[in-house]
This record gives sequence, structure tokens and C-alpha cells, in this order.
Amino acid sequence: MNKVILIGRLTHDPDLKYLSSGKEFASFSLAVNDKYNKEDTDFIRCVLFGKGAEIFCQYMTKGRLVCVTGRLKVRNTEFKGVRQKDYSVLVEDFEFLEKGKSAPKKQEPDEYNDYSEGYDDDDIPF
Repeated sequence: MNKVILIGRLTHDPDLKYLSSGKEFASFSLAVNDKYNKEDTDFIRCVLFGKGAEIFCQYMTKGRLVCVTGRLKVRNTEFKGVRQKDYSVLVEDFEFLEKGKSAPKKQEPDEYNDYSEGYDDDDIPF
């Protein structure tokens, strides 16, 4: 089973872009604090596909608190001849945890997120 649940704050405004197929996606990163050591923070890249990406970008801005669930994606990359592993979270569902610009409290994945249609590794923008 590959399941990730994160609660964190956006490190920057999410970027809404479009694939060559016309599908929308949002990329963003979350700052997630360690429960036991408040000074230890992880910065985790996330990507969200489908209609949910537009909704997410409409309501979320830098510093806002959000809960995302999804799956971990690991890709092997090479940079300047050095092989590396690149980790990101493919978001399947999200929930706004703070009040903001009249944001709906919870987004249903089946209604807003087209992730279930499937994307291959080449569609992921990083």
C-alpha cells in the first residue's frame, strides 16, 4: 500500500499549468513540521491533477495550512552525471484547514480530481 497523509503550510503560491493534452495540474510544496522537534521541517513537493488543481490554486496561497492525501512517487533522475532519486506526492485529495477566501471546507476527490483517469510518468512535470 502506498498512502501519504501530510499536514503542512504552502511554501509558495501553487503554480497552475497545463499538459500538452490540455489537462490541468498544480505543483506546490508543503513545509511539514516534525511532531516532536518543532525546529525540524521537511519540504515536500506535491502535484495535483484535474479540476481539483484549479480549485486548489483558486483558494490556496503561500502560508495557508492544508491536509493532502495521496501516494509517494519516486523517480530516478540524473543530474550532471550523478544518479539521484526524486520524491514527490501525487495528491489524490485535499482539505483546507483554515478559513480563507470563501473556500469550501473539503474537496471530494471523485468530484474534482481527474487523477483516477491515470497519468504515466512522462506527464509528471518534474
